[in-house]
Amino acid sequence: MFSADQVYCLDADLLDRGPEDLDVVRFLTMLYDAPFFITGSGVRVVSRLRVRTGAAFLRAYYGDVVPVVTWWALIEGIASRWAMRHADCVARQPAFTSTRLALLDRHFSSILDELAVAARQSGGVVSEPELG
Repeated sequence: MFSADQVYCLDADLLDRGPEDLDVVRFLTMLYDAPFFITGSGVRVVSRLRVRTGAAFLRAYYGDVVPVVTWWALIEGIASRWAMRHADCVARQPAFTSTRLALLDRHFSSILDELAVAARQSGGVVSEPELG
């Protein structure tokens, strides 16, 4: 849960499970995969909200320096989630499959582009990349 200047953990039982960096990656992957962000992909205000929310979480968790391994794990986690969502859509063949796939492609490729830019620019520091 987020406030203007803090991040709160709602499930304290999960605080000590597994490597911390993987918990961060799992949380951000789930956040970025939220239906609001997927269907709002390409809408500037929605994209900015997603970027700012992710950056606020990373700052709250790491302070000013995000470990390089976290950037790589996050990029890998988002790419894996994209592949899973794509395969699921192809297997289920829902109505408007091609439209859904195009939306997923736009959403996840945008996130990967933003993460790559942020990781390169930051040298380990969280930044909010410019959105096109």
